Amino acid sequence: MGKNFSVEAVSEALVEVLREVQEMSGKEMPAVSAELCPIGDLDSFDSLSGVEATVMLEVQLGIPLVVETVFVSKEGDRALSISEIATMIASPEMKQGAE
Repeated sequence: MGKNFSVEAVSEALVEVLREVQEMSGKEMPAVSAELCPIGDLDSFDSLSGVEATVMLEVQLGIPLVVETVFVSKEGDRALSISEIATMIASPEMKQGAE
């Protein structure tokens, strides 16, 4: 993949994308913490918003992500927090899958 991102850099990009998605939908962006789960904690942010935001995050970071959405667990049964999402994207496993 060629690009390495720290968890902090991914978190910053993720928050920027979430702010943009919320702004485009006319929704408020609450105070953000690492524990915030976009699906469930953001007004009207659902799985479709997650797919859209994942594409926007790919553009923001300039990398392909190997999942349809980064906002739910691999099993698809749990919404992920900003911290969990950033850790997943910065992980070596995500980079290996994109090569």
